[in-house]
Parts: sequence; C-alpha cells; structure tokens
Amino acid sequence: MTVLKVFQTADVVRRGTAADTDFGDRLPEHGKIMQEGYDLCRREAILFLTEAREAMGNSGLDNNTDHLVSIIMPSYNTAAYISDSIRSILAQTYTDWELIIVDDCSTDDSVEVIRSFDDPRIILLQNAENYGAAVSRNYALREAKGRWIAFLDSDDIWVPEKLEKQLRFMTENHYAFTYTDYRTCYNGSWMPYINIGPEHVDKRMMNRYCYFSTITVMYDREVIGLIQIKDIKKRNDYAIWLKAIEKSNAYRLPECLSYYIKHDSSISSGSKLKLIRWHYRLFRFAQEESVVTALWHTAGNLVFGLLKKIHYTEKIEH
Repeated sequence: MTVLKVFQTADVVRRGTAADTDFGDRLPEHGKIMQEGYDLCRREAILFLTEAREAMGNSGLDNNTDHLVSIIMPSYNTAAYISDSIRSILAQTYTDWELIIVDDCSTDDSVEVIRSFDDPRIILLQNAENYGAAVSRNYALREAKGRWIAFLDSDDIWVPEKLEKQLRFMTENHYAFTYTDYRTCYNGSWMPYINIGPEHVDKRMMNRYCYFSTITVMYDREVIGLIQIKDIKKRNDYAIWLKAIEKSNAYRLPECLSYYIKHDSSISSGSKLKLIRWHYRLFRFAQEESVVTALWHTAGNLVFGLLKKIHYTEKIEH
C-alpha cells in the first residue's frame, strides 16, 4: 500500500507540472557520477519499479490500466499539423486511452494549439531543452500508465476504428506486438498504393528492414516491458522495434488504419545518403554492434528496402 501511495503521489506531481527535467541524466555530464554507474542504477531502478507494479497487480488491488491505451506523441514545431492528429484520436471509437504529448521546446504555437483541446485524457509534457524525438519518446514511455502502447506522430492521423480493431486483433489472437497497413500522403498528394508488410516479422527480418510505420504499431507492455533507447536523432523509432522484437514477433493486421502525412519538413525527409548514415549509426551505436555487423545490416536495409517497394505495396485503382 505504501508503494501504491508513492505511485499515486508521483502521478499527481508529474501530471500537474508543465515542465520537467530529468536531473539524474545531468549527473554524468557534470562528473558527479560515472556513466556506467549511472546506467546501472537506472536499470536497477526500472527493474524495481516493474516488479513493484507487477506485485501490485497480483495483490488483489483494482487495476484500471489493463484496458488503457497510452498513445505516445513527440512534438516539435507542428502547430500547422498537430490539430488533425489530435482530432483523429478524439474521434476513436475506443475511448479508454491517454495521449501523452512531449513538446520538445517548440518555437511556434504548438503548445498553445495542444492546450486548446480541453480533454483530461490529453497530457502535455515539455522538455527543458530541445533534445530530439528519441529523448521525447523515452520520456513519454516512462510516464505511460497503460498496458497497451501505441504511437502517433504529431502530423499523422488514424481512422476512427484504429485502436478498437487493433486491440481486438491482439487480444483475440494473444499477440503482444502488431502493426497495420497504412497509406502515405506526400505534400498534399495521396500515393496510389497502400503500404503493407509480411504477415509476421521476427528478429532476423527486423534486422533486415523496418517493414512498418511507427504510427501503425501497438504493443503489450506486460510482455515487451519498458523500452528506453539511445539518443539518436533519426531512426529512433526503428530502435524501439529492435528492442521490442527481442520479446515478441510482430504480426500484421491487414487493414489500412493509419495515414502517414509526409512533407518536406518531416523528420524522415532528407537525402538517401544521410539516411544510410543514420542506418549505420542505428546499428553501430544504438544497437552497439560491431563495425562489420553494422555495415552488414545497413547494406541489408538497402536491399530489402528495394524489395519492400516491390512486394509490399497494394495499388489503389480509385
């Protein structure tokens, strides 16, 4: 009961605070503690909290988070787009969700736009500095209360049945990690095809290529656990899936339930050469692979990326 009260108190404090800084992360920067020791302490703390939550769940206490979907949304200068993203969540037929938006020190009106939505399920957190999407996603994942974790970027949208259909698909089939088909709109023009993927993706396939979009994913945190990734500026969503695939294969729900709205300012935009470099950095530094293995997986991503465009798209006639 003491642990429960601590969690409840922490929840009130964190949710009622407009800005938050993880001061612990600054200790290694200022030489107060060695990075290795700090990482060890964090891992032990996360393990303790996970075990404590599991003990609370098995103690006969009422657990209202089994049906809660936590939606993770990083935001940076998306005032022109984020309203549509939030509205697509508010329109969901499945209503037991919380939307955790982490604003990364936007310089436009993003925060004001977010605050204009008067719904207690929308939780706005703000970084003390501009850290990037990886740190923002880590922050949101630590704050998430739901058993089910879903992701929607602040310029993309879902169809109204997305959460309901995907959650039913997972619970009926006992899947812990799933994704859906999606369609892309680039600079206002809809692509004449739907992006699909393999019926299931295992670890070997995931190393070859990321076959699905972030906005299509949902996973069961009871199986996958708390995911925290290294601070890489691009491909950080791929880093999450590489960790998740260690615990469960990913299964495809063959319906187009998500729309990827791509524009020139999207974080995924950029030259092919730069994206190749980020692929290498993902495997070399975020995954801590050897140079040879990182190069091998980067080359594989190029090959299987081309094959995906051939084998995993469905043309739309109308």
